[in-house]
Formats: sequence, C-alpha cells, structure tokens
Amino acid sequence: MKAPMIKVIKSLLLLTILLVSSCTSLSWNMLDPNFEAQNFPVREVRTVIFKDLLIPQSLGDALISEANLNLESQAGIRLKVIEWNQGDSSWILKSVFKIEAEMKQQLKDRNDYDIAIALTHQTPLGFLMSSTVGWISGYTDDQYRRFIVLREKNPWILEHELWHCFIFSHDHSWNGIMSPVGMRLLPLTPTIPIGGRHITEKQRKEVLRNKWRDFTKPPRDEEGIEKAITQSRIDWSRCIYINH
Repeated sequence: MKAPMIKVIKSLLLLTILLVSSCTSLSWNMLDPNFEAQNFPVREVRTVIFKDLLIPQSLGDALISEANLNLESQAGIRLKVIEWNQGDSSWILKSVFKIEAEMKQQLKDRNDYDIAIALTHQTPLGFLMSSTVGWISGYTDDQYRRFIVLREKNPWILEHELWHCFIFSHDHSWNGIMSPVGMRLLPLTPTIPIGGRHITEKQRKEVLRNKWRDFTKPPRDEEGIEKAITQSRIDWSRCIYINH
C-alpha cells in the first residue's frame, strides 16, 4: 500500500476515534438545565506558578484563563493564582522529577497553597523527540497529586493534568480529555486532543466528590480510604502523544 494511502487511512481512523470519544464525553450532558447548578459553589484552588526565563507571564495568564473556562463550566473549579515565581534557568536541562523536587523544596514550609505548576520548555532531547516520535508533554506527581510540570504550553494538556488532581479511581480513559494520547498533524505544531476537551459523566461525579479535597493529604478513594503513597513516576501513556 502506498504511503499517501496509509496516511489517509490513519487520518480517517483518528477522526473516527475523535468523533466517537467526543460523543461519550460530558459535552452532551452540559445541555441539562440542572448541570450548572451542580457546579456550585465554585472552588478556588490556590495556585503557585513557576516559570522558566523564556516564558512570558502573559502566556501563563492565557493558559490559566483558558483552562479555567473548562474547569469551571464542567465542575465548578477555578484556579486562583496567588503567586508567580521565576524557575531555575537550568530547568531546560532537568527532568520533570528534579523540577518537581525543586518546587517541593521551595514550598516545603508553606501551607497557603493547594497546587503548584511549573511552566518550562522541553530539554534538548525532549524537543527533538517531541518533534518526531512523541515525548513528555505534562506530568503530575503520584504522591499528593498537587505538583504539575508542563513541558508543552498547551491549555488542553494543562487541563488534563489538572483533572488528575481530582480523579483517582483511574489514570486514563479512551474517551474525553483523559485520553492518554494526542496527535500532531505536523512537527512543531500544537498537540491536538484525540478525545476532545471534556471529562466523562462518570469522571465528573468523581471530580465533584473530590472537589473540596485537602491537598496536603494524599488522595482518598471512593470509600474514603487513603490511596497508597507511591514514588513519583512518569506514566508514559499519560505523557506521550502520537505524531501524525
């Protein structure tokens, strides 16, 4: 089979997945007149932002603003940025684990925040890989689900990671924004979510249940039992997108 035909078939398959997954996400339920009432009261999540030297604050403001639109409309959650910090200039050479550790170190004696987000560029290797076969685009710690490292400054990836802070029963699903993969139509273009920008109805119920969680404590499951604390790790299916 010729290469152009293969690319057409791949495009049709990806489009089919996108359409099917979007139909089973929360977007259809938002037409329910009782939906908005279930989102109140709105929780303001106190957020500390770290950014590397090459990222203007205006870009960070735009990311937070767009993410808030979807968080608030789907579950009544809004990020309230209480502080902007300059990240280490060497972050571009460091792994997400080291960046997470540095955020924790800087915030270790504080209890006035809920989550911390690091906006940083890809490492040189990450840039090469992300432009070809795919690489880490976002990361959320597995211990407290409150430390996020965003390698690609993309609103839907930020939203995906933020939902991880409220969904504990599973990491991913193949429909909705919690799909573990995205795609790029061309190298260096933004990653596109395969499953759309909405969580599912089941995921929303869990988000609403965990909406007022205490971020200083490890997540709890549906029965209120504390989830086991595991070593922070990268879930590769969470972090990799598919290039096309």
